[in-house]
Amino acid sequence: MQRKGRSVTWNYRAYGSLGEPIHKSHLNTITSDYGCLRKFRYQQDERWAGTDRDTRNTVNVKAALGTAAHETLARALTERAWTEPTGWTREDIAQVFAQELHREAGQRVIDWGSEDPTKLIPERVQMILGTLANLRQHVAEVLAIEAGFIVELGGMWLSGHVDLIYRPRDNPDGLGLADWKTGGQRPDPIELDHSWEAGVYAAAMAHGFFVGREALQLSQNPDGWTARAGDVVATHPSRYIAERNALEQLLIDMAQPDHPLEHLRVRFDRYPTEIRYVHMGDYVPYVKRGHKRVERHEDLAHWGLTTPGTVTFAPDQLRGPAWLHVRQTQEDISRLIYRLKSIVGTIRMGRFIEMIGERCKHCPYSQPCLNAGYSVTGEERKQVHRLIKQLDLGDL
Repeated sequence: MQRKGRSVTWNYRAYGSLGEPIHKSHLNTITSDYGCLRKFRYQQDERWAGTDRDTRNTVNVKAALGTAAHETLARALTERAWTEPTGWTREDIAQVFAQELHREAGQRVIDWGSEDPTKLIPERVQMILGTLANLRQHVAEVLAIEAGFIVELGGMWLSGHVDLIYRPRDNPDGLGLADWKTGGQRPDPIELDHSWEAGVYAAAMAHGFFVGREALQLSQNPDGWTARAGDVVATHPSRYIAERNALEQLLIDMAQPDHPLEHLRVRFDRYPTEIRYVHMGDYVPYVKRGHKRVERHEDLAHWGLTTPGTVTFAPDQLRGPAWLHVRQTQEDISRLIYRLKSIVGTIRMGRFIEMIGERCKHCPYSQPCLNAGYSVTGEERKQVHRLIKQLDLGDL
């Protein structure tokens, strides 16, 4: 989205400012196992030039399936009484999921690669059904679904959206935060307890404000989707990226005092009493009998053990508890700010270090990145410029 009054060149020196807030996805791109600062620089340059890869003719299958699952859950939690066990059938969910997958792709083609849609789509439908069936055990009241937020921490601004904010079943006076995950791998507990998602989202609940997506007006057009809120307009082939871009600009505008839409702000002003990483893959049952060792405390409780050990699972048995605890508290905000300052400081200095390895085989920027640094510099560069100026290009 081209922002009003902005150039098309990414100003990395403004990163983390109100006009250029930090996203959780940025932090994962930079610091995850496959993170790379140089890749992040290429992505941001493309985004500001309007040539980012999610506007092209294909869309990654895992990203599309993940978005469709999130949006199907959002519809399930708003369109019908989620408290009723029979509120949604498998056929209902499959139909809504197909609609959401189509909306996410828009005019683009889903790149399935070697993946099998006849396997992946039913798995995602089962994940959603399992999540809805199990929700009442954890959630007493839904407070916000896919709401956007903006928050200032240590002089740095962050924005994004939260999958679910709720009242916990076992503590209705508290606040819960849940993050839906459709990926195959469960993070190690130490990753969860130091995750960017939990830290940023929880800090937003304590110190930021939220705006629901109902603040936006959506329309379909030949280029995809257009999202509007006041004078904020964003267009994208994906309905949800159009929504996300428009909502972020609206949040940036609303961070200014006396904004005409400030009545739409929702503040919780409390750190959540519980944070959950919902590993939805646990709701896909086993198809064969087997054995596995369990150690984390949620798994021990799920399998009825008090100490780590080996369990036997059977066909049609669920894989695990799904709702994993994230152990972060209000006291961890100072560490979050410390980590953020290290990243923002590095970016603002223009230090985009390349992380060369096996990941480069799959990186779309590997060709320009691995060939950078061969240009002439110093006196040689001045000589080249002098020669170019002396050339007679009139006949061309």
